[in-house]
Amino acid sequence: MFGVYIWVVRVCGESSTDIIIDVGGMEIGFMNVVCVYASGGGVVKSSGLDIFCEMSRVRHHINPYSVRTELSFAGFDVVRPLVVDIGAARGGFVRALADVLPACNFIACEIRPLMLQKIMALCGDCDRIVAFGGDARRNFRSLLEPSLTAGAELRQVFVNFPDPWFKEKHKKRRFITPEFLCGIAEWFPVEAEFVFQTDQEFLYRETQEYLAETPFAVRREFDESPHGVMTEWERDKVARGEQIYRMAFGL
Repeated sequence: MFGVYIWVVRVCGESSTDIIIDVGGMEIGFMNVVCVYASGGGVVKSSGLDIFCEMSRVRHHINPYSVRTELSFAGFDVVRPLVVDIGAARGGFVRALADVLPACNFIACEIRPLMLQKIMALCGDCDRIVAFGGDARRNFRSLLEPSLTAGAELRQVFVNFPDPWFKEKHKKRRFITPEFLCGIAEWFPVEAEFVFQTDQEFLYRETQEYLAETPFAVRREFDESPHGVMTEWERDKVARGEQIYRMAFGL
């Protein structure tokens, strides 16, 4: 089954590392040895060494309707302007953003548990970043409202390269939908904005069509990475010469 897998490899009981591959059952290189690991977990022999492999799958697609966790957040100890990262992946973007915007607090949301662990490992030493799992759309208001009530200014909500959910019947799973935007319009601050980025032109155009059904409107389209910070996905696409579609929208 295709997807991204995290391989946790231990050689002779020594320290472990993560190796990311695309498909199970292929060769992976580790510390000058090569092993073939087909499925499950266990011990394989390679170059005279016992290599213990554990495999867990990081799903590209998680149906948000299947994740019903109700989240809450009391807010940050220090009130600062607030930035939100929806679908934060491994956390590289939000961590870099925190470095270039030192006067802001950050909420990172990631529905995939293994990716959430990576965010926490990367950002755990920064008290201006908090990370949450679960469905960000379901918990959007409960995560933001305590900070807004305390007087924080919501500046930007990043939706970077979201899952396109290609099939018509699955489009309701997208984070940005007319129903979601209409539902938050009554309390979403007028000075705040969503920053939407994708490499899928059809998704970009359809999202613009969604906006026409809501009180939200496009404020600007732009070419450069916001604040000069790229996501890992963006760096890969730009290196391949592919176009990135970007817009900011608000009330």
